[in-house]
Amino acid sequence: MVLDRGKLRRTILRAVGLLVTGQYRVLGAVSKDRGMSEADMAEAVRSYPYRLAMPPDERLEALVDVDEDVIPIPEATPPGMAVDVRLWDVDEGTPRSDLRLCMWLTEGPGELYDIEVRSIHAM
Repeated sequence: MVLDRGKLRRTILRAVGLLVTGQYRVLGAVSKDRGMSEADMAEAVRSYPYRLAMPPDERLEALVDVDEDVIPIPEATPPGMAVDVRLWDVDEGTPRSDLRLCMWLTEGPGELYDIEVRSIHAM
């Protein structure tokens, strides 16, 4: 699978935007109800003590370290990648949060990769 950096950026921003605005049902639908359930996503965000925010910088390099946070999964069908996105919050004192959104992304027909939310957890 060849990494399309623009498509990766758009996909991450879409997933993070839905998470930040509490649109868990939409994120579940975008994930085609694979991976984390809507209720589990909501609980993971509710149990986090700070409010999530969109990242102030939308460049791919500001969202993920492509060399460390994007891991190819060539044996998957279709081939994909695991992506670990460090989220942002408005209350913790530093803009970067210790909460992470972990997804599996696979090639999709549109402008975004197909998303499967695997976990939302604090590091």
